[in-house]
Amino acid sequence: MEKIIQILAVCALPALAMAQYTNVLRNPGFEYDPPGENQSLPGWTIYGPTYGPYTHTNAYSESGAVAHGGANYIKVSQDLTMFSANFNGVYQDYISGPGATYSADGWVYASSTNLLAGQNSAWIEVTFRDANANVLALYRSSIVTNLASGSFPLDTWMDLQVTNQYDPNTCLPTNTVSTLVAPAGAYFVRHQVVVRGNGYGAGGGSVYFDDLQLASAGDTPYRGWKMAWSDEFNGTSVDPNTWTYDIGTGTPASQGWGNYELEYYTSRTNNVYEAGGLLHIVAQRESYNGSDYTSARVKSQGLIFQKYGRIEWRAKLPKGLGCWPALWLLGTNITSIPWPGCGEIDMMENRGRDPTNVQASLHSGNDETGIYQFISGQEADAASAFHTYTMDWSTNAMMFYVDGHLYEIQTNWSSSVGGYLTPFNQPFFFIMNLAIGGSYLGWPSAASVNAGTSFPVEMDVDYLRIYQLANAALVKPPSPPPPQQPTANSVLVDFDSGDTNDVTPSPTNGVYWNSVVAKQTGGTTVPLNGSSQPIRLANATNTNSGMTLAITSTGWGAGACPNWADYNGSYGYPAAVNSTNFPSTALRDGILVSGGATMTVTLSGLSPGLTYNLLIYGANTMNSGGNTTDVGNSQTNTLTVGTSPSPAAVRFNAYYNTATVVAWTNVTPGVRGEIAFTVAETAGGSGGALNFMEVTPNTPTNTRPPAAQPF
Repeated sequence: MEKIIQILAVCALPALAMAQYTNVLRNPGFEYDPPGENQSLPGWTIYGPTYGPYTHTNAYSESGAVAHGGANYIKVSQDLTMFSANFNGVYQDYISGPGATYSADGWVYASSTNLLAGQNSAWIEVTFRDANANVLALYRSSIVTNLASGSFPLDTWMDLQVTNQYDPNTCLPTNTVSTLVAPAGAYFVRHQVVVRGNGYGAGGGSVYFDDLQLASAGDTPYRGWKMAWSDEFNGTSVDPNTWTYDIGTGTPASQGWGNYELEYYTSRTNNVYEAGGLLHIVAQRESYNGSDYTSARVKSQGLIFQKYGRIEWRAKLPKGLGCWPALWLLGTNITSIPWPGCGEIDMMENRGRDPTNVQASLHSGNDETGIYQFISGQEADAASAFHTYTMDWSTNAMMFYVDGHLYEIQTNWSSSVGGYLTPFNQPFFFIMNLAIGGSYLGWPSAASVNAGTSFPVEMDVDYLRIYQLANAALVKPPSPPPPQQPTANSVLVDFDSGDTNDVTPSPTNGVYWNSVVAKQTGGTTVPLNGSSQPIRLANATNTNSGMTLAITSTGWGAGACPNWADYNGSYGYPAAVNSTNFPSTALRDGILVSGGATMTVTLSGLSPGLTYNLLIYGANTMNSGGNTTDVGNSQTNTLTVGTSPSPAAVRFNAYYNTATVVAWTNVTPGVRGEIAFTVAETAGGSGGALNFMEVTPNTPTNTRPPAAQPF
């Protein structure tokens, strides 16, 4: 049975000396919540069982005169839908380190009209946690319980100080303390309020909380860490021993660095310079080498790299519809293992039209991401002030912070070239850039960029710092699970013409299909699903495959694609397509190839460390009677990027039913991680089609080079 500590005894203790400390909590008094009863608590995470059609929890922001300070407070109740113990409340996480010291308290109110009953109880809690959020140290306030007995003052606010140390394994109290100390292995500290319920029938009631505090000395979060390297940008020119540049618009095939960016990157002082203790990256609106904008992309590739540690940038971002600032890292093995297999860590990126939030992501064949929202009224946005963007990178976890506030933890990821922990177990180099336009911004046109951006715009970087634990032996993360090889899982694509008679595949085995609708506009880029940009493809389990699809042509005519009748040749449906993944009859829709056109289909985001099997099907056009209108070899399909032991070029001949399927096996992608093929109508033919496609990765091979030494 849990020991109950009498609250009145703790309240009688002298107040802690907090004058030299700073409250690190966001929205500690809930004054930035919307008025009235709601579950919008900026800066806080609500936890506990959910119920009802809107998945409500049992923590609400409330407004009223009863608030301890200001107008708002929170009300937390036990869950009455469960028949077992349950925990409800809100929490907030802040950066920390071994040896860091804090104090914590908060105000609690028990209403006489809604008493906690039975064995229900409430308290304030502080825990120190490792990189995987495991509890290493536990502190609590006194416990509020059995209010009906009169042991706790009613209808008045009481200050609960967190002064009781608990054993995190047994949850039994062990000591009374004046400061809360982070133990070895601690990466962050969690402040939370807790209402524990014993389930339905054990009584109800609620508790109010307000003006919560987690107080920290200025240097506390970095105690236990030492600075291993930094660039403070205090010089008069960019250090050539640390930084180099990407120049231009990327390769012709990459289409604006793979992101459809609009700028031309330079190393000119017009676009990048060091002055006033800052690195200035400036985007200009100017005609330069065929582009309408210039900017800079600064990188440490081949000069400085890092594996693990605490990494921190401090920067102020630009504002404008066309701005895409980013602080990020790429794997040093990118020259041998192309993106995304090399790995990408986005410590901070932002859409300049909305500086009220920033984003951090991992890219490695799958995407993991989180978004930090600045609190309007309490915090200046990313374009109005400098903020710190920090990452804790351990052997099996990645944590992302803004101004010390933890908002994203990644403890598992998948890779296109190997299992977890790949590829974030190798050195990475640093990149700072300010792009203009691009896919991340939604492909804004130059006209939109110009109208929504006041050029010149710039990102100012105050510093880049790398910390390492002063005693590496302090970090004791749990052993990671063994690496897992990715499962071969087909990507299935149904190409539709956009006609109202199109048929969406509905195989009985329930695997997922990507339905790609293509519309002809007469241009060389074929709009897919309403966009002329590449689209992401899901695999057969409806999860991100890491692949993207793009289609170009040599100039089709305007107008919608026609649709086709079901293929019903005298020899039946091609045996190669009678698999568990495809329907038993051919689809009646697809993309028409006619008028001497050539269509190029490009799959990106593949890994040179894998091989792939690629199968495509295309029925030739038929008349209304179901008969083929072409008696020749009308369609030629050629693998143009990637290599395969299968013949590179195969013709379709639907009339004789001898080749309506192409199966390229064991295809090795090109150096950029792409596979591409063309579909062309042979001279004299009356047209062909691309109806659907299957891409399946084979078992990966180990292509990782020996790990380089970290900085």
